[in-house]
Amino acid sequence: MVPMGARVSSRRVRQFAYVALPSVAVIALLGWQLANRASRTAAPAGLVTVPVRRGSIELTVSGTGTLEAGQRANITAEVSGTVVAVNFVEGDTVRKGQTLIELRNDDLVAQVEQARLSLAAAENRLYQRLGIPEGSPLDLSEALTVRAPVSGRLSRLEVKRGDRVSAGQPVAWVASGEQLLFRARVNRVALPFFHTGQAARVRLDAFDGELTGTVVAVASEPARSGGVESYDVDVALDETGVLGAGYAGQLTVEVPQGSMSFSGQTVWGQEQVVTARAAGVVREVLVSEGRRVTAGQVVMRLENPTLPQEVRAEQIAVEQARETLAQREQNLAKLKIVAPIDGVVTARDVAVGDTVGTGQNGARVLATIVDTSVLTLTLQVDELDVPRLRPGQPASVVVNALPGRTLTGRVEKIAGEGTVQNGVTIFAVTITVPGQPDIRPGMTASASVRVAAKDGVLVVPAEAVERQGGRAFVQVPEGDQVVRRPIRTGLENEQVVEVLEGLAEGDTVVVARRPAGSGTQGAGFRPPGTGGFGLPFGPGGGQRPAGGQPHDRQAPQGGGNR
Repeated sequence: MVPMGARVSSRRVRQFAYVALPSVAVIALLGWQLANRASRTAAPAGLVTVPVRRGSIELTVSGTGTLEAGQRANITAEVSGTVVAVNFVEGDTVRKGQTLIELRNDDLVAQVEQARLSLAAAENRLYQRLGIPEGSPLDLSEALTVRAPVSGRLSRLEVKRGDRVSAGQPVAWVASGEQLLFRARVNRVALPFFHTGQAARVRLDAFDGELTGTVVAVASEPARSGGVESYDVDVALDETGVLGAGYAGQLTVEVPQGSMSFSGQTVWGQEQVVTARAAGVVREVLVSEGRRVTAGQVVMRLENPTLPQEVRAEQIAVEQARETLAQREQNLAKLKIVAPIDGVVTARDVAVGDTVGTGQNGARVLATIVDTSVLTLTLQVDELDVPRLRPGQPASVVVNALPGRTLTGRVEKIAGEGTVQNGVTIFAVTITVPGQPDIRPGMTASASVRVAAKDGVLVVPAEAVERQGGRAFVQVPEGDQVVRRPIRTGLENEQVVEVLEGLAEGDTVVVARRPAGSGTQGAGFRPPGTGGFGLPFGPGGGQRPAGGQPHDRQAPQGGGNR
């Protein structure tokens, strides 16, 4: 008999590492009753033959490895601080996002507050540049448009086309009431002699005669002009006729000591100032003095070609301040160290009062969490078997520590790049298995993936097939001669080969030549139960041991089934 591991034919000799690599295993459910030696014929003399039968063939990629946790997370501190709370003990089950450790770092708190102030200041400068309330849309065209704040009469216009104005500068006034007032400014000494309801006389410089009126308002706060304090006193005139605002004159009131007079001018009652929101040059004035306006009506438009660049610079400053604040807030949030995954705490190396962080001890592992809801098993697969695998294929997994139980897994990932071991290229194939309470990381397990199967096909022993020039042949007895017949093959493995063309059921093929005087069992013939075509053909028959390697083959590490 030709020793296992070599074959007398042109078929390529392949060797396989026992256990180290998974390989295509075979379960050949055949109808032969090989236990009955009558099924083997020895005609012509000196030959061992078997009939061609129909049976089932199944190919699997299998291997052995060590179970690992589906996820593992080492807990470290991303910022420095002092541990003020540890909310777990070793063995606890934790949930993703659960706070595990709390740190304290006053410097981080101060940095966040400073960043908030800097952002507020940058936003304030931006909106001031446009003269708009904070949070308003940044419309540059609107910022250069001057509108009436209220409905009324444009009582005073302070600028003209071509004038340069600054942000916030008064450019006009709108009198929201129809009442014409005479406003005089009095000094602090005379102020006590004025009160509302007091009778007054007004003489305008442009007209003869006096007008009468009543004091309707006395200012409580002074107005400063040229370093001199004065107080506004408003007098409602009884008759105004065709008068308007801006007529200068004298206000006279009677006091116990005689009379007092103060200069002033006519104004419309309830005046409101109109200001330029942004700096620029007056491009056009749309309303003349004395004309009525409605709230929101455009009074004038400005132009400022540098405003877009100025606003963009302020926007960049705001964005930078906002990014700084976000980064510092992220650092502050890291003072609470949370679980990145669901799982069980398997190690703890931290206590209240410890100083941890990004310094010399920054890489210190404070705790370890493993998620055993899903376990992984990595197999090393020969390159010739990889094309048969694809993610999602079911896998049968047996844990050595739990014999008799078969778990259902799936192919999760196939490495995109192989590695060479002892001249053979192998690929890492990851199998995932649902976790079980009594299955732990570190246990040894075997997995097999069914990659092909056929029922009711013609099969012959692998020993009967020869290879030459890419073609397959068998030896067929014809009378007292042996004829070499070409065949076309399908699925094959180390035990059996599917025949697609060239043979019919019941044909006889030669599996070995019996040396003279060797008895009934010649070279290449194995009794039932010892392997090869003589393996029992029932459920599971023909499958190689875990690891995919025949027990009696010796080969270098890294081999695999082809």
